[in-house]
Amino acid sequence: MAQVSINDFQHYEIGEKDFHYLQQLVYREAGINLTDAKKCLVQTRIGKLMRRHQIDGYKSLFTLLDSDHSGKTLEMVLDAISTNHTFFFREDSHFTYLSQTIVPDLVRNHQKRNIRIWSAASSSGEEPYSIAITMMEALKTYPGVSFSLYASDISVTVLDKAKKGIYPLEEIQYMPDTLQKKYFQKGKDQFAHLVKIKNSVKELVTFARHNLLEPLQSQEDFDIVFCRNVMIYFDNPTKERIVALISSKMKKNAYFINGHSESLGAIKHPFKMVQPTIYINSNG
Repeated sequence: MAQVSINDFQHYEIGEKDFHYLQQLVYREAGINLTDAKKCLVQTRIGKLMRRHQIDGYKSLFTLLDSDHSGKTLEMVLDAISTNHTFFFREDSHFTYLSQTIVPDLVRNHQKRNIRIWSAASSSGEEPYSIAITMMEALKTYPGVSFSLYASDISVTVLDKAKKGIYPLEEIQYMPDTLQKKYFQKGKDQFAHLVKIKNSVKELVTFARHNLLEPLQSQEDFDIVFCRNVMIYFDNPTKERIVALISSKMKKNAYFINGHSESLGAIKHPFKMVQPTIYINSNG
């Protein structure tokens, strides 16, 4: 590949034809609907990718995509496009509902002894770790009840960060001190601005790459699925397809939770709404 100067921006000004190619590629492979309003965002993110990997323009990138049968180049493009902004206990009412309503219902009314949970758009780990901490606290009331937590995302970059479990200190600044001390280890000296999730939490979460457009290869179905703040990137036919795939891996009366900025109102689905953003699977 040709050497590219970091200031050689003319290589990365995206034309209509190149943008249309990426629109089709990303929609086909990940279901993400890149509207024309996203053109500037795509140019910025793909431009950074090409500078980092010294790829001399879109023609060279597309040639790599066509010739790389390992899928690594495609993976890099999807990584660059995916938006991964999150923080601990985001939309905290969901975690309150999890501990105060869902766990008691599953344990008392459905006699669950092991609660299986899927964080279906786990990003850099804040969501699944928040779920794990909530479950660890909630299950103190129910001796003998355990849980398992599967966390997936399409981006290998954010999954690598999630597995490390290291975050800026400010991400937990609004968390109660008791939880900070119990579940996080604060860095010292030059690492004083960082915290690390403790192994007692990390060992409860299994991270893996998964594309929501594909069936999940899991032997057992789930009691709870978090799929939050990812549906906003899909059109309605893709949402319907994804929800159908997810529901096929959920037990009857399992809970489905999506983000406050999302709605399933415009698509067919097998869920019964308990309250906005929280549903129960009626199939199974």
